[in-house]
Amino acid sequence: GNQHYTFAMSVNKDPFTDVNVRRALKHGINRQEIVDRIFLGEGYPLYTYASRAELGHNPETVFEFDPEKAKAYLKQSSYNNQTLTLTYTNMMPNSALVAAVIQKYLKNIGIKIKLQQLEEGTAATYVRNKDKRLGHLRLYGWAGERDPNIRLMLSVLSTSPYATVRDRPRKKEVDALVLAQAREMDEQKRIEILKQIHEIMTHDAVGAILFGLNMIYGMSERIDYTWTPNTAFLFNLHMIEKKN
Repeated sequence: GNQHYTFAMSVNKDPFTDVNVRRALKHGINRQEIVDRIFLGEGYPLYTYASRAELGHNPETVFEFDPEKAKAYLKQSSYNNQTLTLTYTNMMPNSALVAAVIQKYLKNIGIKIKLQQLEEGTAATYVRNKDKRLGHLRLYGWAGERDPNIRLMLSVLSTSPYATVRDRPRKKEVDALVLAQAREMDEQKRIEILKQIHEIMTHDAVGAILFGLNMIYGMSERIDYTWTPNTAFLFNLHMIEKKN
């Protein structure tokens, strides 16, 4: 299985209204080093908003870790040396360590970061209520599945209560594409729509997509694991039963 993790920014909050700041973050984080050192190679860098297991994933989209390019983007931007808050929760493994490493990467390109740990329910409530206490940046993840529709409708569609970014560039165009993919029954036509979504999000650098992780399960014989194929997702965990 795969887990899909994202480093998101609120582009409706200064300084992320400036595309050069967003692109600085995009090139300023070493995804491969995070995978190799923190997760011992049990994962892979991600560059588009879709894990390897997901419909619409494009392995050809890659961009380099380049601190000098990141610094150049930042120099062209409106960033004025303010301290930005990065929020993390226990939604992802080793989140405190990942957050600390990202803090160091961004310091190296000239961005000051303060870390804030929240309980995931609190962070989700802050997103829903548009609460400024969430901070400028948020580490969050998605457990992963084959079909991206639920994730797109919850986290990309700007009218969703759980959309981290509600005023993204080309918002109307992206919203229309998200709704179109949800209604399209032909797989190839849907993949083309998903490709358009990913290309726009990559170009606008709305979020710095980070990495996917290999999901390794160790199942006890006492666990009743009877899910049908293609339904073993995080939101079905309540269906697990332990035998006496």
